[in-house]
Amino acid sequence: LHHKVKTFETQRRVYDEVTVASAVLLDEQRAASEIVRCVEACLRHKRPVYIEVPHDMVDREIPTGGIAPAFPEESDPHTLAAALDETLSLIRSAKKPVILAGVELARYRFAPLVLHMAERMNIPIAADLLSKSTIPENHRLYLGVYGGAMSSDEQVRKYVESADLVLMLGTFITDMSMGFYTAKLDRKRTVLATTERVSVQYHRYESIEFRDFLKSLAKAKIRPKEFKHPNPHAVPEPLSKAERAHPLTMVDIFRILSLHLDEHCCVVADIGDAIFGAVGIRSAKQAEFIAPAYYMSMGFAVPASIGVATGRPDLRPYVLVGDGAFQMTGVEISTAVRLGLNPIILVLNN
Repeated sequence: LHHKVKTFETQRRVYDEVTVASAVLLDEQRAASEIVRCVEACLRHKRPVYIEVPHDMVDREIPTGGIAPAFPEESDPHTLAAALDETLSLIRSAKKPVILAGVELARYRFAPLVLHMAERMNIPIAADLLSKSTIPENHRLYLGVYGGAMSSDEQVRKYVESADLVLMLGTFITDMSMGFYTAKLDRKRTVLATTERVSVQYHRYESIEFRDFLKSLAKAKIRPKEFKHPNPHAVPEPLSKAERAHPLTMVDIFRILSLHLDEHCCVVADIGDAIFGAVGIRSAKQAEFIAPAYYMSMGFAVPASIGVATGRPDLRPYVLVGDGAFQMTGVEISTAVRLGLNPIILVLNN
């Protein structure tokens, strides 16, 4: 059969490895409930799902009645209380705490809640590679991007790794986000809270909803901490006449780019030099930022800029892509032209 790979189930099994739910619609009586199941999983986990519709099923009518609504997940009150007690005890005793804001704060739109909590408690915030721009980068409490040796600057790395408490909220621990195993974060001084679980030091708490944990933390009465920014945000300056006489460097490119970014821009970085150079971009006004999580997503940036421009027409994409990644998906510029989009694409040829 056309496009058939091995067995009829092979394609679905492949996608099972990279999605949170999958379905092949073979029975019109169950099709609606299977679609609802996958969509609900997508909305709950903010991750991809896979729905396959065989060619001979496309035009069939499906019944849509009798689908039971999903019950909202609830936290176990005793487990939630125990996790909060241990976490708040650590926060109250900490002299130099820091929040490491993860990408789930953006996916679930909890960033304003965490920012309000940080302001009340006067706790500084760092982002990781995936969550850059989740917290406004011109905020007085924002430190920069932490990723071990891949941090945006040495001051960020020193501050986070010397903190006596690191609140990792919505943070995924991966080789990329932790600087390829160069991050130095001791479990006995960390709290890790995600949609999957809450871990406080060496204790692991299940059956806790991420939103309940964050909302309870934000309401807690904590005396504001003392904080002095180690490297206050400076507005980027244009290259001087003397600097313009020198050969253009990669650092110069990111510096020039930062001068043109504002709240109407979104930086879309591919893997490699593009993302590692972009972590240090700071602009006078807040710009958005997205990037892939892994090297197997090479070629992400140009197609992603089309998604940004169509999903958020108020944002203009600034694409940072290496020459290798551009060769893989650069042809998608034709799609941008066809749709009347206007991304600015910088190809970093190294």
